[in-house]
Amino acid sequence: AEGGVRFEIKPWKQKVSILWERSVAAPQGKAADPEISKSAIVHHGEIVPVTMTDYGIFAAKETSAMPFAYALDAGEKNAVANLRTHGIVVETLDAASPIAVEQFVIANVAHAEREFQQQHETTLTGEWQHVDATLPAGTFIIRMQQPLARLAFYLLEPRSDDGLFNWNVLAASNIAPVRKIAKPVPLRATVIAGSPGE
Repeated sequence: AEGGVRFEIKPWKQKVSILWERSVAAPQGKAADPEISKSAIVHHGEIVPVTMTDYGIFAAKETSAMPFAYALDAGEKNAVANLRTHGIVVETLDAASPIAVEQFVIANVAHAEREFQQQHETTLTGEWQHVDATLPAGTFIIRMQQPLARLAFYLLEPRSDDGLFNWNVLAASNIAPVRKIAKPVPLRATVIAGSPGE
């Protein structure tokens, strides 16, 4: 199965009545709030209906194959904490395991010039390549047979436009620290204590 990793907003319905808070331009000299608008505005608190196009569809413009599981390097504890905060089940590999994986070879790393939510968002370009590897004991395993598999997929894909690489939780220079295990294989792994479904 394929899942979306990069999206664009498209119109859903035309001439939709949407409630909007009436606002006007702020007096000259008032600083703009960069999280809200490029120009300073004053909110009046009055809610009025406005007819507009409803851009309510997030359409995938790039997809990637969803694997059996992801393998995440043992040192990526911050990323694992983030995944578990989202309610995603994470395991650790009990013993070193030779296995066929796909690794993301990075061709370019671009950082946004503008800061957003205290981050300069990162965009990776590259490609998945097949490689025979031995995953060491302690490697984090995130299986896709769990309720939040699609969320885990979106967070771990290197090309995701809102994932852990985008938000600099995961970093990479040549090879991304996450690998795909494409097909079902037996894995001896232990669920991290306190994970959902433990």
